[in-house]
Amino acid sequence: MSTAYLSKVNSIRKSVHQLRDDTSSPFDAEQIEDINNILNAIELLEQRVSAYNKKLIKKADPMLILHDLTSPISGIIGYLYILKQEYTSPLSRKQHELIAAIEAKAYQLHDLINTRLLTHPDL
Repeated sequence: MSTAYLSKVNSIRKSVHQLRDDTSSPFDAEQIEDINNILNAIELLEQRVSAYNKKLIKKADPMLILHDLTSPISGIIGYLYILKQEYTSPLSRKQHELIAAIEAKAYQLHDLINTRLLTHPDL
């Protein structure tokens, strides 16, 4: 597995930190919990990518790897969806833009993993 995965994960992490630190519209407790859940999913994804990079999991089934790496991304996308719905507090324009950017990066990473693993299962 290439460092492209970790690079994209780090990019998502930075954007989530920007979102969390944005003060244009204060987040309520539920929104902060959603953002922390996104950060936890990113951490899990980093651990899994690192494990595969270190070849801790040898000769694993490509479909298992695909599932292991895409499930945290699905969680990230799900929590972003919840944030976008503004169930609790309204979001500022900047927060909407940050969420859209994070979501786009998450989908790009998901597509990268799908494409690489399905066409080159040894990566």
